[in-house]
Amino acid sequence: MKHSILTLALLFISCASLAQPLLLDVRTQAEFDEDHAKGAIHLPFNEVKEKAADLLPNKSQEIKVYCRSGNRAGKAISALKALGYTNLENIRTLENAKQFAQP
Repeated sequence: MKHSILTLALLFISCASLAQPLLLDVRTQAEFDEDHAKGAIHLPFNEVKEKAADLLPNKSQEIKVYCRSGNRAGKAISALKALGYTNLENIRTLENAKQFAQP
């Protein structure tokens, strides 16, 4: 039994380390509709406090936040930190986000 538990724990750790970071686009709906990083979740920065819990249930997941210049992403990160999110990075722009996008 101990062997099975250890195997499952190691499998979980391996899968977690392979997980892609979540890309969070905090631009307006119009900006998102025009173009966005593949696989990105859209959450306008002014709606973060109201909708983050529903869209981002794992508060320790790696989240890379972007907008047009990094300003709104910074504001969104501040709001997310206040809500208890811990693994956040401001990657500033859509161009940067596309480097992290899922193939």
